[in-house]
Amino acid sequence: MMAAVESRQGGRHDAADFRNPLRSGSGPRLQSKLPSMIETLREMKQFTIFLKALAAVGMIELLEKTEDCTVFAPTDEAFGKLPPEKLEDLMKEENKESLGLLLSYHISPFPMQVSEVAKVKGRYAVLRTGVPGAYVTVDARGAKLKVNKATITSSDIVTSNGYLQVIDAVLDQKDPYPETRGCR
Repeated sequence: MMAAVESRQGGRHDAADFRNPLRSGSGPRLQSKLPSMIETLREMKQFTIFLKALAAVGMIELLEKTEDCTVFAPTDEAFGKLPPEKLEDLMKEENKESLGLLLSYHISPFPMQVSEVAKVKGRYAVLRTGVPGAYVTVDARGAKLKVNKATITSSDIVTSNGYLQVIDAVLDQKDPYPETRGCR
């Protein structure tokens, strides 16, 4: 199953339309020496809150086993922009389901080099997330590459099981980017 992406001028593309070494013969899956997504997040040392949240809902193991994904990872600084009580509340045991949905919104089961979006007619793409019926918009129309309203500060970090996109804000499914409204 391919991720459907749509350009603003009405062109519809599959994730396969983007240059993607994960699906070609030269991709990370064939380079077993690359660290996994989780190993990369740990090595970068700026994702302690994201990793703690993933562990709290049992998603570390899931991400270790997942192949060909895209993760939009908020840094510790991004989590610091949330009101302290919101983060504290999300991390409570009784809010595991809400935390799991929030984290799933940051993960797409489809690999995508977001830097390739600039080459697509319309310069943006809509990508399915791990939340059923939820999408994010990768936007290359401005001076900075964005996913929804967050800036992608480091893109297309290749891991053994997908692409890591570093973002400067926690994505909020309740505040979708305009292009994702009406996607099914």
